[in-house]
Amino acid sequence: MYKLPPILTKTRFQRFTGCFGFAQIPISLLAIALWSGAPAPVGARSETTEAPPIPATESSEMAPDPLLPNPPEDGVLPPERRQSLELALDRLNAEALAQLAAGNGKEAFKLWNRELRLRRYLGPIAEVQALSRVGAIAWQQEELTQVEIVETRLEAIHQEFCPGGQLCDLALLRELGGAFEQVRSRDLAIRVYSKLLGNARQREDIEEIKLNLEKIGQLQVENLDYRAAAPYYEELLAHATARNDREAQIGYIERLIFVYAQGRDRERAIVMRQQLIAHYLNVQDLRKVPQLKVAVGVNYQLLGKLPEAIENYREAYTMAWSLQQFQVAREALQQLADLYYSLEKVDEALQVYEAMLVVDRRATNLYGLMESFDRIGQIQRDRGAYPEALAAFQSALELAQRLDAPTDRFSRQIEEIVRQSAQQ
Repeated sequence: MYKLPPILTKTRFQRFTGCFGFAQIPISLLAIALWSGAPAPVGARSETTEAPPIPATESSEMAPDPLLPNPPEDGVLPPERRQSLELALDRLNAEALAQLAAGNGKEAFKLWNRELRLRRYLGPIAEVQALSRVGAIAWQQEELTQVEIVETRLEAIHQEFCPGGQLCDLALLRELGGAFEQVRSRDLAIRVYSKLLGNARQREDIEEIKLNLEKIGQLQVENLDYRAAAPYYEELLAHATARNDREAQIGYIERLIFVYAQGRDRERAIVMRQQLIAHYLNVQDLRKVPQLKVAVGVNYQLLGKLPEAIENYREAYTMAWSLQQFQVAREALQQLADLYYSLEKVDEALQVYEAMLVVDRRATNLYGLMESFDRIGQIQRDRGAYPEALAAFQSALELAQRLDAPTDRFSRQIEEIVRQSAQQ
């Protein structure tokens, strides 16, 4: 038998009202103000301009709804009455949509809340489907009070039909998971999909397992909990590898690269990128390799593994140059030059900056040329090689003038070098 619990339990409603500054207002007074449409007491305003009306709880004092003048005491409608009620509620939904399209949001949600109240008589799945639909609209319309109402009702259904660790009807559980997603209740959705995942494992339903792994992984990413998301994508990668599905493997490897990078798990990010590099080399899709090698180099550098970083930067540059990927080639050289300079290997850094000049000329990157000459000038100045520094800054100045870029910094450097040279 499908019982008809109230839309809001007292504990949940008290928590909710506290969130919006209602904590000091008697619950009975607030409920009357909201349900009757009367103005709320001072301090009782929600985050929306006007809170949508809360679906009233079932009460013997309420007048029967004209669409269901004689509600069954046991909550179960016979088939012939179900069909007529479904048609009436579909019309009510269409009317609410028309009101929303006309800009009457308050009236639209009043109609939807009436629909939701009556959908209970059609069973939990029908009610959850309606809650999901209305919740999605409420989220889009930024009706936060209505979203909270829908979430609370969904949670009540979940607790009633799936108490504790018990597994309820799978169809209902799937509907609940989707509905929680619609109102962005990700933690509750994860809880539901975890139950479905456990059941799928017991039944050894591989497709259902993969579906729920995908959902939980994505929800954890949306929660910005990247470390929690990683195991689900790792398992999905294992499934793709077992069935030799290369396309799926690449997709999950790329997803894991993102998850590991966001979670700052650099060791694993390197492993995944190396797998991707091996795949592209194997299929002769070389154009994607240089950028991946730059990223691997950056991760090695952050881990303090500098020889490995240098090796990957050099390989990235060489391959990018051969493929005429001049932007990637420059990026690899920039990383390499900065690394050498940080290690006080000035000669090596200068050699790399000279190589950057070649890349910038080949790519007709005038701005890049200006920056490279500037950096060479700074290094030569710091080591006391004034003629070389002067030549580099003069080249940078000429490029700045051609680009109509600020020239003051180069002019000052030239003046300072001329002054210091005269003092020697």
